[in-house]
Amino acid sequence: MMARMAQPSRVGDLLAGKYRLDALLGSGGVGDVYRAQNTLIGRTVAIKVLKAEHATDDSVVERFLREAKAANLARHPNVVDVLDVGLDDEGVPFIVQEFLEGMDLGQHLKRSNGALPYRQVLELMIPVVEAVGLAHARGVVHRDLKPENVFLARVGGAVVPKLLDFGISYIKPQPGDVRMTRTGMTVGTPAYMSPEQLEGTAGVDVRTDVWALGVILYESLAGRLPFE
Repeated sequence: MMARMAQPSRVGDLLAGKYRLDALLGSGGVGDVYRAQNTLIGRTVAIKVLKAEHATDDSVVERFLREAKAANLARHPNVVDVLDVGLDDEGVPFIVQEFLEGMDLGQHLKRSNGALPYRQVLELMIPVVEAVGLAHARGVVHRDLKPENVFLARVGGAVVPKLLDFGISYIKPQPGDVRMTRTGMTVGTPAYMSPEQLEGTAGVDVRTDVWALGVILYESLAGRLPFE
């Protein structure tokens, strides 16, 4: 384990006997994302692997796996598809998702020097709004909606917006569930957070996502944030 943790990445590792990690795509606070290959069927996928130092922290592992659960609950053509979850040989969890090519909305806004034509904004954001609405109906609040979490995937000759990263989402608890977010705990990206989310107020609900969607729409149309 210690030898692996000293390595800069896990490129070349084989997970669950079939997922070969081919390239490191990005790294976050708790996990690394790789382009990978399902060697049994030859499919390219994206795999998020929990960093080894967090693998023994039950609360971090629970949050990590809840990301997959939330995305699965919110299944929609405009939500990134979770294909599998598993553990490597040392018990480190990973999440397998569809591999997307393209850029996120934040990158697109920068390349467009800010404001987008309103028809393009409607084409990109109406599917995202519908996906968020479905998530809400299934008890999931994303809580980190922002341009960087709207991926503009190239599918054939079309651009398909895909909602990403349910890592800090809230799932309406069922009987027996453990509460994962403490009152007074602030999570999210400040520029897109509602006032109650910024304050860490208990009971943050679907309205915080509605606020964030409004900020994204404003930024896409005006070329700047509503509050600066």
